[in-house]
Amino acid sequence: MAEQPKEDPKTDLADPEEEAKGNWTKLVDLPEVPVVTGEEEEDLIFKMKTRMYRFRDGQWKERGVGSLKLLRDKKSRQIRLLMRQDKTLKVIANHYLSDKPYCELLPMAGSDKAVMWIANDYSEEQGTNEKLAVKFTTAECKFGDDGSGECV
Repeated sequence: MAEQPKEDPKTDLADPEEEAKGNWTKLVDLPEVPVVTGEEEEDLIFKMKTRMYRFRDGQWKERGVGSLKLLRDKKSRQIRLLMRQDKTLKVIANHYLSDKPYCELLPMAGSDKAVMWIANDYSEEQGTNEKLAVKFTTAECKFGDDGSGECV
């Protein structure tokens, strides 16, 4: 068997304790650009981290985890539900709260932490009627103080 050469600490290429020194200069100067989210003319009235589901092809499919927000338009006073995924900020729910039969919160069978409703959702290019559900962290989060199951 051939004998392995022993490592000589004097010939090591890099000392891990040595500080890297260099002349770092900017290659490109990038100005700060204001981000327009569409929420500038709305007041935040509710925000909570939830898990959203959508009913498709006969089963509930997860849309994502993120912050569910209720936003009130400053001029028209309409309330909009908006939810974005946590990391990508992709819009996974975007619709106005409206009268029955839309946006009537119904308890989910099998879970006291989840509610479902039907809405004309605009999270994708076209508005479509969707059966949506959210799962909260605790059962107390889903209904108002008066116990009502209404969106407003």
